[in-house]
Amino acid sequence: MKKIVFLLVFSLVLSMGLYAVDNSEQLLKELGIEMVKISGKNFEISSTEITQKAYVAITNDAGGFLRKGDNLPANNIHFEDAARFCNKLSEKIGLPSMYEVYTGMVYMTGAKGGFRLPMSDEIRYVAGSGTLDEIAWYRKNSEGITHPVASKKANNYGLYDIFGNVWELHVETIYSTGDVIFNVFGGSFDSEALKCRTSYENYGSEDINHPYNIGFRIVRDIE
Repeated sequence: MKKIVFLLVFSLVLSMGLYAVDNSEQLLKELGIEMVKISGKNFEISSTEITQKAYVAITNDAGGFLRKGDNLPANNIHFEDAARFCNKLSEKIGLPSMYEVYTGMVYMTGAKGGFRLPMSDEIRYVAGSGTLDEIAWYRKNSEGITHPVASKKANNYGLYDIFGNVWELHVETIYSTGDVIFNVFGGSFDSEALKCRTSYENYGSEDINHPYNIGFRIVRDIE
């Protein structure tokens, strides 16, 4: 009798796990989020910046987007907004929340496996290579507006708009207290070319507290 009960419970756990995986893949597909595994690394990253379609579907917040369009990048995003999005997306598919979010402050929960923002070294690593005019919407070619994600060529990692379109939030520092310091990377539709490169360091020229040209993409750790 004990053996039968054990087998039933084990089968239930397996089926729930498979359902969670299927549910995750289905939800991401519906949202238009494609996660790309980076060779030699233990994380995957969204191939595009999070779109308005995905952002509104998860947060129920239409935001203060510069231009409206399902396939345009969500912009005017504060770091608290991006952290909440990661938490809500994780919760919807049964993954742990990575952040504790307060007004003006974000802390790491210490959990693993949920969606999060990329670390500084991660976003710089996947910046990869490509000719700027072919992979980026920036001041020279954007006509002063954001453009649909993935309407330029991907870089060598298969990632779109890693430069230009909108600045991308990432985690610069995590203190021992769990307090998170954010920064932005990659330039935007109104950035000159020198800001759309891996070596550019943002030391306050882009104010993340007034984020009209700031968006984000997401990361998830994998084994």
